[in-house]
Amino acid sequence: MGKGRDKRKKQRGSITAGRGADKTQRKTEKNEGKKQRRSDRRAEDDDIDAILERLRLDDAAKTRVTVEENCAAPEPRVYATYTAVQSERGNNVVIFGGECEDLDTGRMRMYNDLYIYKCDKDRWTRITSPNSPPPRSGHQTVVHKKFLYMFGGEFTSPRQERFHHYRDLWRFNLEASTWESLPMRRGPTARSGHRMAVYKNKIYLFGGFYDTGRDEMRYHNDLWVLDLEEVQWTPVAQATNHGPCPRGGCQVIVFEDVLYLYGGYSKYKDDEDAEMEHGVVHDDMWALDLKTHKWEKVKKAGMAPGARSGFGWVPHKRKAVLFGGVTDNEARLGEVMASEFHSELYQFNFDRRRWFPVTMRSPAGKGKRPVDGAGKPRGEEVGKGAGEAGSSDCPETAATASCDSKAADRRVHNAVVKIQSRYRGYVVRKAYKLYRIGGVVSEVLYSPAAYGVDLSSRNAPKPRARIGAGMAVLRNTLWLFGGVVEVGDRDVTLDDVWALDLGKLDGWRCLRENSAEEQAFQESDGGSGSGSEDSEECGE
Repeated sequence: MGKGRDKRKKQRGSITAGRGADKTQRKTEKNEGKKQRRSDRRAEDDDIDAILERLRLDDAAKTRVTVEENCAAPEPRVYATYTAVQSERGNNVVIFGGECEDLDTGRMRMYNDLYIYKCDKDRWTRITSPNSPPPRSGHQTVVHKKFLYMFGGEFTSPRQERFHHYRDLWRFNLEASTWESLPMRRGPTARSGHRMAVYKNKIYLFGGFYDTGRDEMRYHNDLWVLDLEEVQWTPVAQATNHGPCPRGGCQVIVFEDVLYLYGGYSKYKDDEDAEMEHGVVHDDMWALDLKTHKWEKVKKAGMAPGARSGFGWVPHKRKAVLFGGVTDNEARLGEVMASEFHSELYQFNFDRRRWFPVTMRSPAGKGKRPVDGAGKPRGEEVGKGAGEAGSSDCPETAATASCDSKAADRRVHNAVVKIQSRYRGYVVRKAYKLYRIGGVVSEVLYSPAAYGVDLSSRNAPKPRARIGAGMAVLRNTLWLFGGVVEVGDRDVTLDDVWALDLGKLDGWRCLRENSAEEQAFQESDGGSGSGSEDSEECGE
């Protein structure tokens, strides 16, 4: 009897199991349908062609130029362009485009708005006009006469899975505030991360990269010339072995009849594993004779910045000022990437072809002014500074620090002098890590003579280490805008504004504090968010 019940139970169980299987199948099909719809929505979110078409239609709806005076400052962004425009109307910086990642959603926002920062008045103007370029980042702009010229860049899908690179050429009339798309006859291929500079009535374009997220990434080292009168591109022979290798994220500056190129980043395939790629950060410098179009490698002289990409480099009189950047170091055969962000300030003297670290003058104006890149070689100053540092147990300075603090500073100073007596140039950074001394890298290690006189500038406000910062020089003032920095495993985009008088070198002035993700910096070690000892925020 029991067996009969067991048999009937099994029979009922088999019937129930059949119904359960049908129910499970329906649930599975329903879930698959949901997944498909989510996948379709996700694909729609990352359908670059559809997104760009919607943006084109939105732009077509604009009918007139709108100028919004005294508007709010731009949202945080990186890889925008910051172009100095000096005219009778004043000293302005034109900002276009850029990108910013939302840390909460991970979605990327792309911009195509144009702002003008009026440096003399510390005011912003926002301009919108019909027929404007689509959103982008990693593009390049230069100014010639009354026009702002722009080429290339990339558009990133919201989920950062697809990328579209441009090969379009645009011109913005600075007087009429109107955009114009220029015809492209031949010309460079689609790319971003390239660099451009103006020489007489021509624009020179070098390098960059192409990466859609699906195709093979390509880095370029081709050189193109755009005749601004004929609006026609002409290729110049590729650099090959007689010039810089392919790269993006470098910087170029034209001085007299020479185009100078420094740094950058590129990738190459692993010889043993074709799917493995390795990054290379460059520290080489090249000079292109703009009359003969021949490259010349410039030897390192002085204290060079070292390998880096994503830095700012702008001309000032007979020098060029460099700030920031990042050095990516691979470990475990490329499985681990450590990024070192920089906040040092350097000058390159074109006449001497020599690098100098930039040091700030004592706020109180006491003591001898340190060498600022236009003076005598640093080595002479170091020796003298060492003697001054050891000449008194507690020398008089403008700072009000205690003798114990000054004694500690002297110990750091002496360690620095010891390093500089054995090492030269950029390799002192390695020596710094080896000796494990404290203090500010950019102002103690590279400029110990300054601290034989005054140590107070170590606590002065200064920009955080960062990459992708916008830089411009107007008259004697260096302007610094935003950028991006790593905080843990997140990239935080900045929107602060700084100014530095390059004539006085009496310290950075913060005109606008960073408003983005300050909590992330407070939670990070030391509050710098970059692993750099010398990065401080306004008023700290």
